[in-house]
Amino acid sequence: MAKKFNNQHKGDYFENLVFKKLKELIKNQDIPGVSRYNEIFLHKQYASKTAPDVMLNPDITIEVYSNSNKETWSNLLVVECKNHGRKIDNSISVSYTHLTLPTIR
Repeated sequence: MAKKFNNQHKGDYFENLVFKKLKELIKNQDIPGVSRYNEIFLHKQYASKTAPDVMLNPDITIEVYSNSNKETWSNLLVVECKNHGRKIDNSISVSYTHLTLPTIR
């Protein structure tokens, strides 16, 4: 059971590292398509539009808004963090809300 804890700790550490780096890139306006009106979240839950009783919990999301009201996001960037010592099959698609997003690693 200790190995599972170590893997969980490793994953949490990597997610936090990616989250901090993305916040820095957003602050410096170094991510194309992310306006100054945005919010970044770690493990924010989203209701599925195709299965309303299912909650989606991506590692990191960036909600991009078209104005300063920040009432409804216009774009959602989803980041799933993986820290493996091997290649990951990138032919698998992940379905979030009503969109099918390619898994890119």
